[in-house]
Amino acid sequence: DAMDTNLAKTAAPRVLELALVLDDSGSMGGEPMRLLKEATTRILEKGIGGYDRVFVRLFSFHTDAFDLKPAAQKTELVELTDATRGDLIASLDQLTAAGMGTNIYDGARAAFDAMVKHNLEKCRAHEGVGFEPLQHVVVFTDGQANRGAHTLGDRVLNALMGQVDADVHKIVLSLVGLGTGVDAKFTRRVTSNGQAGVFAFAETEDKIGTAFETVFGKISTMRALLDVEWVAFDA
Repeated sequence: DAMDTNLAKTAAPRVLELALVLDDSGSMGGEPMRLLKEATTRILEKGIGGYDRVFVRLFSFHTDAFDLKPAAQKTELVELTDATRGDLIASLDQLTAAGMGTNIYDGARAAFDAMVKHNLEKCRAHEGVGFEPLQHVVVFTDGQANRGAHTLGDRVLNALMGQVDADVHKIVLSLVGLGTGVDAKFTRRVTSNGQAGVFAFAETEDKIGTAFETVFGKISTMRALLDVEWVAFDA
């Protein structure tokens, strides 16, 4: 009928909202911190394939959660472009590995909260077509959680997922363990509760490339979750 002629099916743009949560505790000093900055810089420089747009937010944690948002960033997450890439990379200079304690829960919780607060109108609308992004929180740590409301891996995940409706927001939690001090059993527990996250371990520098390929390769393939058709009014 006449109303049907005003409807058009269009492919939804594939958008990734990514929060990187970086361990800045004293145990990350030396080689682990060097690997952390190197890996994060590589992500920001190369980006993540498979998405039309990528939005980023950076956090760190030791005794508490800390926001690494550049001064020029006015939104919860910023789109990763040539214009914003430099400021994001420069914000990594705030990492010193001088903190006492490792509070994975509060660091990841800050990232989850930012996802929920993110400006839906600006970042979930593209040429008049509504869509949902894929939201992914990636934690980089040496795995020795000893601060915060939760320090056991399964409780960290359960508490985080309890803050949002994961089915609606598509928030996924993944972890990368850095350096020889990582507790692999702990980090595996965080990603073993049936959600779509992935764990990768980089014990030494020669393995970090493989670890990041594992995690961000997985994130790239998750774009399939967004391959749906939306019906929108064709003005």
